[in-house]
Amino acid sequence: MLHNYVVLRPVKMRTSPSTKKQNVVAILYQNQTTRLVQRKGKWIKVEFFNYLKGVHEIGRASCRERV
Repeated sequence: MLHNYVVLRPVKMRTSPSTKKQNVVAILYQNQTTRLVQRKGKWIKVEFFNYLKGVHEIGRASCRERV
């Protein structure tokens, strides 16, 4: 089941479950909407709209940076 969420504070979206800087693909900002795809351990995978590229993307965030 997929759930939609609204971002409450800036969140770094990553390509993989790692906190390395080179993995950051986008930053989500307050009031952006996302769709939870998967929750695994301390990481979540969400679908979001990348306004700079004009496409939907999938990214991961640490649960400490909840969206």
